[in-house]
Amino acid sequence: MLAAKKTTATLSAGNNQPSACPHHRAAQGFTLIELLVVLVILAASSAIVAPRIDNAVAAARSKAAIRDVFHLAAAARREAVKGASEVVLQVDTAARRVSVAALKRDLQLPASLQVKITAAKSEQQNQQRAGVRFFADGSATGGRISLGYPAKPTYTLDIDWLTGVAVVGVGES
Repeated sequence: MLAAKKTTATLSAGNNQPSACPHHRAAQGFTLIELLVVLVILAASSAIVAPRIDNAVAAARSKAAIRDVFHLAAAARREAVKGASEVVLQVDTAARRVSVAALKRDLQLPASLQVKITAAKSEQQNQQRAGVRFFADGSATGGRISLGYPAKPTYTLDIDWLTGVAVVGVGES
């Protein structure tokens, strides 16, 4: 006589119900393929996001630097009007330094920041140093100071010769 084969229902991990198929096993984790797909998606996302973050950081540093130069130029103009004398905002592009001797203020710009100045011929000391002179009536010799990182947005400070007023803008140097 043949003995009857007895089958028992098996339980899958995390499942209290018997499996319909005795060979079926519930997934107990992620497969290698699933993990690789997730890693590829993360790598693609970071490749897209990283340059944008870099641009945002560079733009923020440029904006902060041009804002500092703006405040120094405004202080130089105020000093010229208040003291009824000429005050020079001096820019050294090689040293990345902006200063006003009359105020004993010196601003050091970040090392990798590109600094350019366009100034009146009378205020150009050499190829690396030039300035903008503010007069007692509030006017100035005028000029443009441009700050930016390579291949990133450039911020400009335009100083009007007639009014001596400084205006910050975005654009080419």
